[in-house]
Amino acid sequence: MSQDTKTNLLYSVGVALLTILIFILSYFVLTPYFFRVPADFHYSADVISVDNLYNEKTKAFSGENRSTTLFEYSIKGNNNGKADINGIFDVRSTSGEEIISLRHDLSLDQYSWKQITPKGVSGYIFGPRNISKNDTFYYKHISYDEPVKMVFSGEEVIDGVNTYRFTSEFISDQTETLSYLPGVPKERGVTLDVKLTLWIEPVSGWLVSYADQASAYFYDQKTKERINPWNTFRNRYTETSIDAQAKNADAQRIRILMSEFGPAILFLLLGLIFIGRHASRRVKVIGSFIILVLVGLVIFGVVFKKLPTRKPLVIGISRWVPVGNTSYDKNIQGFKDGLAEAGYAEGSYVVYDLKVADADANRQKEIANSFNEKKVSLIYSLTTPGTLILKNNVPNIPIVFSVVTYPVEAGVIKSLIHSENNLVGTRNWVPIEYQLSVFRELVPDVRSIGFVHRDGEVNSTIQLGEMRVAAKPYGIKVVEIAGHDLSELEVALNSAKVGSIFSACDTLVQGEAEKTIIAFAQKNKIPSFSCNNSGPMNGDLLGAVADLYEIGKMAGEKAALILEGVSPSSIETETVTRPLIYVNQKTADLLNIEIPRSTLSKTTEIIR
Repeated sequence: MSQDTKTNLLYSVGVALLTILIFILSYFVLTPYFFRVPADFHYSADVISVDNLYNEKTKAFSGENRSTTLFEYSIKGNNNGKADINGIFDVRSTSGEEIISLRHDLSLDQYSWKQITPKGVSGYIFGPRNISKNDTFYYKHISYDEPVKMVFSGEEVIDGVNTYRFTSEFISDQTETLSYLPGVPKERGVTLDVKLTLWIEPVSGWLVSYADQASAYFYDQKTKERINPWNTFRNRYTETSIDAQAKNADAQRIRILMSEFGPAILFLLLGLIFIGRHASRRVKVIGSFIILVLVGLVIFGVVFKKLPTRKPLVIGISRWVPVGNTSYDKNIQGFKDGLAEAGYAEGSYVVYDLKVADADANRQKEIANSFNEKKVSLIYSLTTPGTLILKNNVPNIPIVFSVVTYPVEAGVIKSLIHSENNLVGTRNWVPIEYQLSVFRELVPDVRSIGFVHRDGEVNSTIQLGEMRVAAKPYGIKVVEIAGHDLSELEVALNSAKVGSIFSACDTLVQGEAEKTIIAFAQKNKIPSFSCNNSGPMNGDLLGAVADLYEIGKMAGEKAALILEGVSPSSIETETVTRPLIYVNQKTADLLNIEIPRSTLSKTTEIIR
């Protein structure tokens, strides 16, 4: 062996040993130092919470109710290797009323992020760095008095970030925390059966997501026996918070890997370049190229590699009425906008599958079957007839409906507060008394109203009864004008003798029959009003209507809650609080009607 070869060999061994030493120093000294709890540390996540409280008088659960929880850690101070942290778990109702607010001060080891306790088991507020699938660790959550042992249960990719899922099932005594409850802690205590799940990015130990579910019971302080339930609840991060924490975890992972491997790789490069000075020029060029490629591949593969994103959410949209009605287009857009504002924007993660039934019951059943086969995450359904068919054919997928005027009376849901099934939604309902009062401002001497609707349709049949009740105090006669289809409706119209026309809220009248009804009213110079804004747009005198875009957006907000894990039955079905008023000026001029100031002051749009 030549002297140059021996020299190169000694240099190589020396470089290898120093590289290993530098890596060890980086791993055990530099990384903990650089990634100690920062002076501006802050961690927060929004949590969707669902409670189902037990009523001791009726001996039954009251039904699921949603609340919103802020989960937050913020630093109070750093000194002598210790970080003082303030933790908050603040639970509030949807109206903002405080349900429970837990606040705890924790002391963490500044370098390991592990809780410092004078006695007992200490736990991490996130997870340990560089954790493996075989590891277990203790986790300290603000809701539970003691740290709990977490065990590896699987691996998941969240927004392109690889996470380890750790779970724990345990019993927790929360008597001290819940001492505000009746009889607690003197007579009764509270104990919980809990299942807790964490999603941890394994390199940084960062908490990407959290979920728990628990059954809580009162127990007798003397006998220690459970008396009756208190609550069943579950909590989980919102998708927006999961996305934010996945990005934070990925940034931490890259920084840690760069600090652990970077110095060693840099020294290895410098050492090999130094060794290469003793080699031929050709060897230098080839060696340098190989080294750069290998180092580049290592850095890219270890640090910047992105795993596939999560399987996309597929949301089915079932449109009962044919395409072309702009009001329904706006409603669907409102639904998408409501979801987008909640963090579910249409794209690679959220995909819509739009189906049109064209008012065909058999076609709607086919759509229901296709959604079942695809196992879509959620279905958005428009109108009463289409929603009823979906209800009867899709029992296991959440359904959010809209443009359903009377969901309870039509049998879509049990009540507006608790649907008691897999449906919830928004109504296009405007009180008939309000619609009639606005119409009477324009036509104060109205004596009869022709109520035009599809014969046998639930929504408009209910509305007909309401119109008769509302009109009676004014001595207004309500004449039913009905037909199963457009041809029957035309016959009924032409034989009617009425002083005004009202177009009811059903799919025939608000669809293909709308222009026919308006043409009849204008031909006979009688005022007409509608519960759809397309009516006055096309020639009706007036429309006092629900904003279909707005109720679509409200439906989207409800859909977002369901995708976050909230049961449809725990969400209230609603309508807009303030109807929109549209007046057609051309029709008013045709009928020699002057629009009074009282109407103008609250009109959304004058159509000219």
